[in-house]
Amino acid sequence: MRKRIVHIWVASGFLIMSRADRTHGVSGWTAHSRHAKVLLFASLLCVSGCGGDSSQPSPLNRLNLHPGPYSLWLNGLGISTDPAVPACANATSIRGGTSVTTRVDLTNEDGTWVVRSSGHSNSQLEFRFQEGSGVTTIPISGTVKGTAVDMGQGTPTLPSGVTVSIRGTSTDVGQVAGHGSTVTEVVSGTVSGTIEFVDTLGHVSTCSTILLDLTLPVP
Repeated sequence: MRKRIVHIWVASGFLIMSRADRTHGVSGWTAHSRHAKVLLFASLLCVSGCGGDSSQPSPLNRLNLHPGPYSLWLNGLGISTDPAVPACANATSIRGGTSVTTRVDLTNEDGTWVVRSSGHSNSQLEFRFQEGSGVTTIPISGTVKGTAVDMGQGTPTLPSGVTVSIRGTSTDVGQVAGHGSTVTEVVSGTVSGTIEFVDTLGHVSTCSTILLDLTLPVP
């Protein structure tokens, strides 16, 4: 708090002379004025980049999201007539299905939403996305990478143990496109890349595109 008051004094044009400055008269004021200019410049830099809470949404964020716990759903289709989301290969061989739900934590880093696996999820997934422009429906785009293990959230069954791994076709990140809302607290979209679902017996299903939903935490 003391530092902030000193900065306000400098920005307001008040210069504080040390005892040594007073003994040098005008030259002391000149020397201290130069120091004040440096201090003013440093204080302005600090005002613009210090002391803020980067975990909070920026004024530019319009999605109805809040830092905290969420559930992330990743679903590969076994049957599909939509060319934008084709069916996964060998989906029927996966014991537990090509679906993974896991606990995640949502933060905001300088306007970018960041979703990371929670500490008790046995997963290592990171999903980053930015908002586009819109009125009520807000488009989003981003990347996702890593692995996640199904925790059986939102279903009457126990966790299936199915693991999903996501990376890009030529990079380590898959591409995400979708939308959120200024009203409901959910983000939905698709993930494109090299995606594999593996069950506890070692059966593998590969997908080029899957569905993604970020929702409020499910018990």
